[in-house]
Amino acid sequence: MKNLSMDLKHFTAVESATFTFASGINVLIGENGAGKSHVMKLLYSVLKVAQGQPETFAEAQERLSEKLAAVFKPEDDRLEHLVRGQAGAGCEVWVRGAAGDTFFTLSEHGNVALTSHDWKPTLDCIFLPTRDVLAMYEGFIAAYQSETLSFDETYYDVCLALDRGKARGEAKIAADELLSKLEGVLGGGRVSKGANRFYVEFGALKLEAHLVAEGLRKFALLSHLISNASIKSGSILFWDEPESNLNPRLIARLPDILLALAEAGVQIFVATHDYLLAHKLSLAFEYGAVPKGVEGRFHALYRSSLSEPVQVEAGATLAELQHNVILQEYAALHDWEERLLLKELASSDEENPS
Repeated sequence: MKNLSMDLKHFTAVESATFTFASGINVLIGENGAGKSHVMKLLYSVLKVAQGQPETFAEAQERLSEKLAAVFKPEDDRLEHLVRGQAGAGCEVWVRGAAGDTFFTLSEHGNVALTSHDWKPTLDCIFLPTRDVLAMYEGFIAAYQSETLSFDETYYDVCLALDRGKARGEAKIAADELLSKLEGVLGGGRVSKGANRFYVEFGALKLEAHLVAEGLRKFALLSHLISNASIKSGSILFWDEPESNLNPRLIARLPDILLALAEAGVQIFVATHDYLLAHKLSLAFEYGAVPKGVEGRFHALYRSSLSEPVQVEAGATLAELQHNVILQEYAALHDWEERLLLKELASSDEENPS
């Protein structure tokens, strides 16, 4: 979505921040606990409620309260656990874009007060969590509806998306075109549904999803969500740590997949800890190796200690950021290797004086 931004005050780890998002690919980096997933889940919750097109203002407020509780899973649905700071401060969230805007406050007692909610019926978003969903699909929807599960609602939402039938008509033509562009990097794994579970097909080979390596299941899941138009032009895709359980060779494919999706008109949000994914994407933007018109933005969330509030900086490439914890740790590894080498050389010189 063009001109999409979000202002936060006193929300979980963030005391005050403004995010201005690219219409193409947005990459969030930072240490564990910096709030990357929280930022994406908050934005997803707001946009998912907008996607449902509630008929009344009161209905939108109720749905937003329920969605925040379901996505963040605070104990006993106590939304006040999402508020940062001293009692009485509350939190403020303002999401706005070309399709509309939402402004709400969350009190220290966990009450959502919606004061603005006006969106055009153009939103369609999906959140891919860190853990595999394709293999857990069997029985998950029924269990989630009838029992109290520890999984947050992003897993349930993906299972509902998986349950959709194949796209038809113009939607199928668009899906097939996108899949043809991605076939090389996705590895050719296509998904079919049996009575209760999914299967992944690699040419003539057909395996139950449970028997396929998780990294390959991730790509197969993406392929299926494209084939049934859950991910299409105009969609918003949130993907939390896509590199999880992928080997470096598969991780190296991710930038190409994300760029192809962005070229097709999908807006993307990715939270990652991976050097290869983040820096390969950054280099592509830095040197213009991206499809024409695709924008990118990198958002670093950082703080000096766990007790301090998170701060945010952003840039068109990673080179523009002052705080890049991924690069800092790789540089530290290089420095440590250099010290070890110098120590080894010094020891060798002592043992073999000239």
